[in-house]
Amino acid sequence: MSACARASAWQAALQEFAQLSAASEPDLAAYHAAMSACQSASEWARVLALLESVSSNHLHPNADTFAKCIDACGRASQWQLALDILGTAGDLSDKATYTAAISSCEQGRKWSLALELFGRTPEPNLATFGATLGACAVAGRWVE
Repeated sequence: MSACARASAWQAALQEFAQLSAASEPDLAAYHAAMSACQSASEWARVLALLESVSSNHLHPNADTFAKCIDACGRASQWQLALDILGTAGDLSDKATYTAAISSCEQGRKWSLALELFGRTPEPNLATFGATLGACAVAGRWVE
């Protein structure tokens, strides 16, 4: 499935995931591989369906799970949904989930919200700074 994700072959990845699911219960790594393939292809609704499936199969999503969902929504300009997912992540939120949320603000031209999220980001890194700067720049507020 990881090879499918790298090749943006999301349909093949989902087919492989379905075969795995029919044979045994997939683990979180299998879900992440399927999510990554869909995420790369901007298939955000499929990523969210996989998130629902994680919980219904008695697995516990982690920060990476939520970051993939937030990123997929952000890439599809679904910034409000991305922020809803960030809220759902709660204590699992880390710099990767916040960075993905900040990037989604760039898509929605929500620079002030990006700055607010930056202020709440635990241990921001270079990617977090870049996403925040990008959100401000797209809105013409790079001086902020």
